[in-house]
Amino acid sequence: MTNFKDFLKEQFKADKELEKDFYKGLEKSRIAIEIAAFREKEGLTQAELARRVGTSQSAIARMENADYQNYSIRTLRKIAEVLDLELLVSLRDKKLSAEPVLKPQNIFSLQEYRMKSKSATGGYEFPDPFFKSPQRTAGA
Repeated sequence: MTNFKDFLKEQFKADKELEKDFYKGLEKSRIAIEIAAFREKEGLTQAELARRVGTSQSAIARMENADYQNYSIRTLRKIAEVLDLELLVSLRDKKLSAEPVLKPQNIFSLQEYRMKSKSATGGYEFPDPFFKSPQRTAGA
């Protein structure tokens, strides 16, 4: 039986653009999911986190969107400080990485987050962690 990592290696051999897109999406999704998950774990709303960080609620909402691309180390450091987290920025060889970046046990409850964020953001759903843009629901 082939595991997921071996499956990906085979797919990436055949399509280098897929590999590039996969890792780009994984990187962006991880940051967005972590900000949202740790914020919720602390019981903070986007507005409360924004106030403590010194930014706007809409800025936090953008950072919790996997399509956002303008993260700054300075802002991530402020978020980490407010949430009592350690900020790690690292590079690693994709071929040598033994562990997937996103592990199911590290995602508290994406389905629960989607439902909560949909009501808290006026109809916006949290994006799928890989490549999909957020969709506005009807009537919102």
